[in-house]
This record gives sequence, C-alpha cells and structure tokens, in this order.
Amino acid sequence: NNIGSVHYLKREFGKALPAYEEAFHIMKANLGEKHPDVATVMSNIGDGYFGLGNTDVALAKYRQALTIRWDTFGEKDPRVVRLLEKIAKIEMGDRMLTPQKPSSDQTLQAWDDASAASEKMELPRKPIGEELQELQQQIAKDIEHVNAVEQRATVEMLKDRIIIIRGMRAIWEGPGPELLDNDTASVATGKSLKSQA
Repeated sequence: NNIGSVHYLKREFGKALPAYEEAFHIMKANLGEKHPDVATVMSNIGDGYFGLGNTDVALAKYRQALTIRWDTFGEKDPRVVRLLEKIAKIEMGDRMLTPQKPSSDQTLQAWDDASAASEKMELPRKPIGEELQELQQQIAKDIEHVNAVEQRATVEMLKDRIIIIRGMRAIWEGPGPELLDNDTASVATGKSLKSQA
C-alpha cells in the first residue's frame, strides 16, 4: 500500500494500481474482506482509477470501501464522510478532483455533462424547513450528550478530589511524622522518635 501511495503522490497512477492491488490481495487474505484496512486499500485503488480517468471503476471501489467503513465505523466517522464526498463528486460530475488540468473546452463539456447527469438523477428532497428542523434536533441531541458526559466527568473529578482530601487528612491526623515524608531517612527518624516515646 505504501509503495502504491508513493507512485500515486508522484502522479504515476499506472504504477500505483498494481502495488495497491497486490496490497489489497495480501490484506484481504490475512485480515478478511471486511477489515477497515482492506477498505483503505480499496479506496486507494479507487483513487488510482480516478487518477487515470476511469470514474466508473473508481466509483465501484469507493462504494465497496464505503460499505466496509460504514459497517465498521458508522455514518459520522471522518473516513466514511470522505468516501461519501468522493462518491458525490463523481456522481454529481464535479471535475474538481481531476488530476489533469482540463482545457476550457473540457471544462465546459464537464459542466454540460454534470448538468445533464443532475437532470437525470431523481434525488428525494425534503423541504428545507424540515431538513433544518431535523438538523436542530440532531444538534440538540449532541449537546445533550456532551452535557451528560461533562456532568459525569465533573462527578468523577469530585470523587477523586474527595479521595485525595481524605487521604491528606489521614496523613495530617495520622499516627506520626513518618507519614508526612516517606523518604527512607524521614521514616527511620519518625520510627526512632516513636520508639523513644
């Protein structure tokens, strides 16, 4: 996977893909096909195909990686979100990720293609007010969760402080000077003082 990444960073997509493919087969054999590291390599393979301009294969690899990551990490994990962004950019026809600089004619064609693709797609849309209301509810739940965690942390800190204070009180009110300073000389001195008393 690292060798593939070196080639990818050098924009040598044709050399990156075989290295990614080899890493994929090794990881799949050793970790199983549902392991998050396998998903990472699969995503890298998608990046390689995207770099070569083969968006259909890239999209298929991204979707396979997304399935594994979604099942493993959940929908809010940054790795899941990044894959969703890559998929959305390809599906929406956004050519911003294209490694080569397109000419102005290519840019206009890409824009036309994206417009045509978006007209063909039938995405279910909710009214904006409904989406905002759902977002507000999610934010309220998140804030409630953070507050609960914060309260638990505060209670735990207070418990720790009480334990420390009780320990300090026991030292001050305890049997003798050997508890005040526990280095060897002080303990020995404290014991000899006690035995003389």
